[in-house]
Amino acid sequence: MVPNASSWHEIGALGAATRDYRRTLLRDLMDREELDALAFMSGPLIKFSSNWSLDVSSFERPTVFVFPRSGEPFGILHELSSNSWRFAAGAQGLWVSNVSFYSEHPRLRNRLPLTLQWNTMVASHLEQAGLQHAQIGIDGGEFARIGGVTLAMEQVAQLLPRLRLKDVNAQCAGLSTVKHEEEIALIRAAASLANWGQKQWHEQARPGELATDVDMKVSALIVEEAGRRYPPGAELAVFCETVSSPRTWFGTAPSDRVEPGAPLVTSITVQLNALAATNERTRFCRRPTPRQAKMFEAVRAANEVACAAAVAGKPRSQVGAAARAVFEREGLAQFALDGISASPELLRKQQVLSISPGLYEWGTGGCRHGDIVLVGERPQILTNTPKDLASQVL
Repeated sequence: MVPNASSWHEIGALGAATRDYRRTLLRDLMDREELDALAFMSGPLIKFSSNWSLDVSSFERPTVFVFPRSGEPFGILHELSSNSWRFAAGAQGLWVSNVSFYSEHPRLRNRLPLTLQWNTMVASHLEQAGLQHAQIGIDGGEFARIGGVTLAMEQVAQLLPRLRLKDVNAQCAGLSTVKHEEEIALIRAAASLANWGQKQWHEQARPGELATDVDMKVSALIVEEAGRRYPPGAELAVFCETVSSPRTWFGTAPSDRVEPGAPLVTSITVQLNALAATNERTRFCRRPTPRQAKMFEAVRAANEVACAAAVAGKPRSQVGAAARAVFEREGLAQFALDGISASPELLRKQQVLSISPGLYEWGTGGCRHGDIVLVGERPQILTNTPKDLASQVL
C-alpha cells in the first residue's frame, strides 16, 4: 500500500518514542563512560540526537548540541541555520527546544555574539548549565579555523580549566546499531522507494543511452513518486548511480553507455529522515557472455546465503564467510575485492545490514547484488527487486 499524507505518522515518522529511545541510549553511554554530558558537533550525531539536520559546514560555521545527564539539552547554531531550525520547529519534529544563535556579521540592532566569540559563548552556556566542572564526552576533533582562531571544544576547555573532555566518537558509533520500530518503518519505506526505482531503471534504459542519463531520469522519477507518497516536509535524499563496465572495471566513466557487453551495476539509495536503504542490482544489455553469466550467478548465490546468515546472536563474520564460501567454490574468490567483514561482533535483533557481495574482473566487468536485511531469528530482506538473470537482461 502506498502511504499518503494522512498516514505519514503511521508509516514511521520519528516521534517521541524514538526520541525517548535515543535519549536512553545517550544516558546509558554517559553512565558507561562516567560522563556528565555529551557535546556533539558532527552532522550525523546532531541529527541522531536532536532530529535536526545540520545545514552548514562545521569547519567554517561550528554548531554544537549539549546533552547533560540531568537537565535540558541546548544547542548553539549559526544564524544561517535560523530558518531551517524554525521550519523544523514548526513541523514539531525537533527534540531540542533551547537554542541560541551567533552571527558572523556585526550589527547595531538585534545583536548576537560573533563567530570569533564562539568559544566564549559555549563556555558561558556550559557555566549556565552547571557544567563548568563536568566531564563531557565529545564526538572527535570537529573544529573551525577562522581568522587565525580555532573554534572547538578543546579551546572552550581552556576557558574552563576544570572542564574535562573525553573523546567518545568510537563509542558513539554503536548508538544507531539497533533500530527502534519507528526507524525500521522508515527504512522499510525507503526500501520500497528504492525497489520502485530499480523497476523504473529497467523500464527507462535504452540501448546506446548514457548510463548517467538513465540515472538522472530515475532519480527524478523517485523524487516525484516520493512526493505522491509522503506529505510536504518529509526529508528525502536520493542517490542513483550505475557503475562498472569492462573498461572501467569498477567505477563509472562519463562515456559509459547501455550497450552490449557492459554489465551495469545500478545502486539506488533512498534516505527518509536520514535513514537509508540501498538496493543494488546487476543488469546486462542483451545476453551476457558465459563468463559474465558465471560471475552473475555466483554473486546472486553469495548474496542469498549471506542474507540468510544474518541471524541474531550469530557473529557478523558468518555473513561474509557465507558469501566467500560461494566464491571459493566457484573459483572466483580472487575477484571479491570489496572486503568482507571478519568482525566477531554478535548480530543483534533489529540491527539493519547492507549486504552486497560483488566480483570485479578486468575485461569482464563487475557484478554486485546489494540488499538491506533486518536481522532477527529469521532475517527479513527489505529490498525485493528480482535477482535472477532472466529478469536482469534488458
